[in-house]
Amino acid sequence: MNASTEQQALTAILVKNEDREAISLANSQGQETLVQLKDYPCENDQDLADLGEILQSVRISFKSLEEKRTSITKPLNAAKQAVDAMFKPAKDLLESAESTIRAKINDYATRKENARLATLAEARRLAAMNQAPAVTVTAPVVPAPQAATASVYFKPSWTYEIVNPELIPRQFLAVNDAAVRSHLAPFAHADSVPEVPGLKFTKTQTMVAK
Repeated sequence: MNASTEQQALTAILVKNEDREAISLANSQGQETLVQLKDYPCENDQDLADLGEILQSVRISFKSLEEKRTSITKPLNAAKQAVDAMFKPAKDLLESAESTIRAKINDYATRKENARLATLAEARRLAAMNQAPAVTVTAPVVPAPQAATASVYFKPSWTYEIVNPELIPRQFLAVNDAAVRSHLAPFAHADSVPEVPGLKFTKTQTMVAK
C-alpha cells in the first residue's frame, strides 16, 4: 500500500458520513451565495443591511464547518506532537554529533585556507624584496562546483556583515515595515499622519464583521 492509498484509507476512517454531508452542504451554500452576490447591489443602507445578514449566515456556516474540521485534526495534531516528542531526544543527539563533526571539518578548512594565504603573502613579500622570482597575481578564478565524489566536500559561498550602514547602496536596503506600521498605528482615527520623507500614506477602511 503506497502513501496515497494509506492517506485515502485513513481519511475514510476519520471523516464520517455526517462530516461529508456538512462539507457538501457548505459547498452548495458557498456556490449559491456567490451566484447570488454576482449582481447584488450595495447602493443604500437597506442593501448594506441585507448584505450584513448574508454575511452573518456565511460566517455561521463557516464556523460550524471549521469546528467539524478541528474536531478531526485536533487529536491528530496531539498524536503528532506525542510522536515528535518520542523521536526528539534521539534526533537531538544525532544533530549534536553532526554539528560537532561539521565544526571540526570547518575548523580544519579554515586553518588550511589561512595557511595557504600566509604562504601566498610570504611569497609576495619575498618577491617584493627581490629575494624570489616575481609572483604574478591575476584575478581570482571562480572554480567549478566540486563534484560530490566523497561524503564530505566543500561548497564555496560568500557571507557578509554590516560594517557601515550609511555606505550601503539603496538597492540593498529594505523599508522597515514594522516601524512604519508602528508609526501609523496611533493615528488610525486621525485625518492625517506626520509625513515621512519618501513615503506616501493613504487612509483605508477595513470592514470588521461581528
